[in-house]
Amino acid sequence: IPAISAKMLSARLRGLEAKGVVARKVLPGSPPSVEYALTTLGREYVPAIQAIAEVGAKLKALARDRAS
Repeated sequence: IPAISAKMLSARLRGLEAKGVVARKVLPGSPPSVEYALTTLGREYVPAIQAIAEVGAKLKALARDRAS
């Protein structure tokens, strides 16, 4: 995963929160911190993401084998 700025990460997480994929919880403290968790809807994405990652790994291995 490429590096991401804090501003961009925050924007992406806010977008996912607006779509109901993640839940945001502000924790008290100084400075305050934020915790994110997958919602029920977000957990439904996990099998699809795992399948995409598996195909990506297979394609990467295939490309590596062809290069050698």
